[in-house]
Amino acid sequence: MDVVVEAIARRDGVKVMPGGMDPANRLGLTNAVSAKAVYTTDGHSRTIEIGRRTLEFQHVSPRIMRWAGRPGAPVVQALRWLGPDIVAAEHGKIVLKLKSVLPNYVKIDLLKNSGDLPSWVLPVIHDITQDEPNDI
Repeated sequence: MDVVVEAIARRDGVKVMPGGMDPANRLGLTNAVSAKAVYTTDGHSRTIEIGRRTLEFQHVSPRIMRWAGRPGAPVVQALRWLGPDIVAAEHGKIVLKLKSVLPNYVKIDLLKNSGDLPSWVLPVIHDITQDEPNDI
């Protein structure tokens, strides 16, 4: 499915990156699995049916799309999907999990580019990067 999404992005001249619960699942922040593939884009929101699969493209702000292709993008997308209430309530668990699964270069990317993130995400980024050097 990723090949199809990349082809659509190239054809339409847009950026896309996995969204929804998929990044949260891959990082171990949820066991939930979506029935449809959700991607964020700087293009138009739309749904495409391909056989029995559904692709959903959700338009998001340029501020979020700046993360496309960056090492920290899955973390940003996972935290956005969880939302401020769950991130606040599960802060400790989220920090422990992310500290254990993220390589240093992802933590450094998040730290160096945290100015693009919503304020409610910053405490998590701070806590997962507090012991990291500021360079690779």
